[in-house]
Amino acid sequence: MDNYTSNFKKNPANNWVNSLPCLPLAFTFLFITLSLKSYCQSFSAGGLHSVIVCDDNTINDFGYNGDGEFGNGSTLDTNISPSSPGITNTKQVSCGTYHTLYLKNDSTVWASGYNAVGQLGDGTLIDRLTPVQVIGIPKIKKIAVGAYHSVFLAYDSTVWTVGYNGYGQLGKCSGGNVSTPVHLTITGVKDIAAGYYTTNVLKYDGTAWACGRNDRGEAGNNVDYSNHTCLWQVYQAGGLTSISKIFCSAGRSSYFIKSDSTVWACGLNNYGQLGIDGVATPYTRTPFQIPGLPKIREIDGTYYSATFLAYDSTLWACGLNDNGQLGDGTNVNKSSVVHLAGITGVIAIAGGNNHIMFLKKDSTLWACGDNQYGQLGDGTGVDQWTPVQVNGLCPVDIPLPIELLSFDVYKAGNKVRLTWSTASETNNSFFTIEKSLNGTDWKPIGIVNGAGNSTHEINYESFDTEPVTGIQYYKLKQTDYDGQYKYSKPIAINFSENFSFSIYPNPVYANSGTTVYLNLNQSSEESKPILVVVYDAMGREVLSKVNIIEKNNGQVTAVD
Repeated sequence: MDNYTSNFKKNPANNWVNSLPCLPLAFTFLFITLSLKSYCQSFSAGGLHSVIVCDDNTINDFGYNGDGEFGNGSTLDTNISPSSPGITNTKQVSCGTYHTLYLKNDSTVWASGYNAVGQLGDGTLIDRLTPVQVIGIPKIKKIAVGAYHSVFLAYDSTVWTVGYNGYGQLGKCSGGNVSTPVHLTITGVKDIAAGYYTTNVLKYDGTAWACGRNDRGEAGNNVDYSNHTCLWQVYQAGGLTSISKIFCSAGRSSYFIKSDSTVWACGLNNYGQLGIDGVATPYTRTPFQIPGLPKIREIDGTYYSATFLAYDSTLWACGLNDNGQLGDGTNVNKSSVVHLAGITGVIAIAGGNNHIMFLKKDSTLWACGDNQYGQLGDGTGVDQWTPVQVNGLCPVDIPLPIELLSFDVYKAGNKVRLTWSTASETNNSFFTIEKSLNGTDWKPIGIVNGAGNSTHEINYESFDTEPVTGIQYYKLKQTDYDGQYKYSKPIAINFSENFSFSIYPNPVYANSGTTVYLNLNQSSEESKPILVVVYDAMGREVLSKVNIIEKNNGQVTAVD
């Protein structure tokens, strides 16, 4: 149900573009090496199918396709990873039980597959064998898919949902299913996650919120087990504060990574998927810290299991293992966390109903678990208890030394704030922040020193103190001690100035000779004109005048 995307996230092979062997193709932010190889940009495991997006725009799918999940115009299953025609410029993919979402480089979202409850978001209930555009949403930066519903995070930090609402997982507080996305009232959202019948939201203030099915405590409210039709804040009093990442399993469990890299969880635990004995504690509505884990940076899993990726690239897992989905070489369930010693060099994971996929540092993709429809991509229909390599997908030449976890940009008053974090660094001298107004011509606007060598997460921050009104683009240039450098992919922000103001005296009477003052409550960094229009109580224009706000002095100005 979950997915991995390397656009500004997690995969060092995609976050950084080597300055020597790579050439930019165009403003689509896609790059190709001189060897004409490509790497895995995004991959997702669904109910019974898997989808992989390579950076050269090819899409490979395998597994069940009976409802058009592949979007290739057919309903034929496959276990040999065919390319899906007609889907281009895709940067992220997310698979549900029987449908697939595609996030394109232009920030539009497209969907294919099963649509009986409107989960494709095209305003109909018609299954689609080829992708259709999701309607009624702004520009989207992340997608997440549950069993029969879809969730969208916009660049303005708003959240939109569509599809099945039988348990309130759309978070719209009332009503049934919808086939056109609805806008939720929550703001300031950093991340989203979707479970089978749940939706979780992470805000920039480090709080988590949840809605949907809750009869096993998956909403983590510590109050009751009733379903939540509105977003409800996850219980904090037990210590669950400063949350940095969220994850919903394909089943009915929720997981949270705190800023200290500890993992907390709540919900269903019938197979020990929360890392504690499932007989003694079959479920819990109060989030608790999972014991026995090192510092964790990512979580994913299957319906009744969880897999944890540590900062040292080791894997840990617990829960149901009847199809070998834990990847430990057995089909024995694990009610406490175990170290998967046989799987090394992993940088990303994505889990479906009963199978899971691993991306390694050499950009090879591996999978284990349920394979009845060939969803592991190994050319067979046999379950695999240890990971097998997915055939013929997205190789890369050289793994790069910096693992960029995130790169974000947003408005901070009259400035633009840029934040990024690294999971590890090797010989990293410094970062250069570069800016462009057209996506083609770049200039440096700042330098931030790197950590040199590091094996833990480090957060960085910089500001653009001279943004312009409209769209501007930013990218990072990372330089090693030896002078070698790499570029991140660009990100964009649409910057607009918001003035708060007051007028006094107010009201004022005509022909009174009174001078009216406008207080902008904001200093301007350059002299600029503003148009002031005054209306009377009847709505008639009585004054129109251009005033000049002087540099660093925009507090009070006379209107007339």
